[in-house]
Amino acid sequence: MIKKLQYFYYYIRLLSIDIVLGVLAGGIYAVKIFNISVPLVFWLLLPATVWFIYIADHLTDGLKAAFKPVSAKYRFYLVHAKTFLYTLLFIFLFNIVLFIVYLGHYLRIFGVVAAFLVLIYFAVHNLSGKNNRYFMQKEILIALVYTFGIFGAPLWISGKIEPWQVLILTGYMAMALANVLICSLYDVEADKAMNQSSMATRKGTRLTRLAIALVLICSYIISFLMAAIFHYYFYAILHFSISSIFLLLLLIPSKVPDNELYGIITDAAFFLPALVLLKI
Repeated sequence: MIKKLQYFYYYIRLLSIDIVLGVLAGGIYAVKIFNISVPLVFWLLLPATVWFIYIADHLTDGLKAAFKPVSAKYRFYLVHAKTFLYTLLFIFLFNIVLFIVYLGHYLRIFGVVAAFLVLIYFAVHNLSGKNNRYFMQKEILIALVYTFGIFGAPLWISGKIEPWQVLILTGYMAMALANVLICSLYDVEADKAMNQSSMATRKGTRLTRLAIALVLICSYIISFLMAAIFHYYFYAILHFSISSIFLLLLLIPSKVPDNELYGIITDAAFFLPALVLLKI
């Protein structure tokens, strides 16, 4: 039974469905933060768009590494490239229909801005090399796109933002950045084998660890400010908990020898924002 569950979750991660679930949890959090209601189309477009981005990202990496040593994940995408291309086409057409038919004019503007950011990400991801002097450019952009994708539409609908909400958005982006940098740290050998560019491959693991530590310190400070100034203790504890998960992965990497396990932990950390549903 346990092996079947492990096998099932292996494919959940391979297909990035856990990422999609984490983004949905973030969407629930964002809607709660801005105290707004969103149309049903939001809950369809958000996961579909995120899934499109991750499939396209893994597929392009797999195709680029076709004649290089690749991980099981990229071999999977390479072997099933045709199926994933059809999947991408279906998701693209599905999103276009939702965008044109069901999305209001006001939110279409947001959609165009979000699409522009995604295009910038793919350009940076595919064109940046190891000698790129803007060594955190890709990692910061990923965190920005991730946070904007989750909070952008609720903020757009709300039309206003309070100081405490700015703190939450900044804290969420800091946690997303810590996540990306930890992935860079743990995947450094695989990325080197595939000639993939990341902070760890460009600047080394020591500087990457320092960057993660600084980002987490910022996240902890933001959590403290949420509680001390604005008295939002639930959100402060939530951000503190997620940051602490990342801190443990940074401090005791020898206790997480399996790179697959670290990925499960980092992705599952972003399920926690859905706990906002328990807040009265």
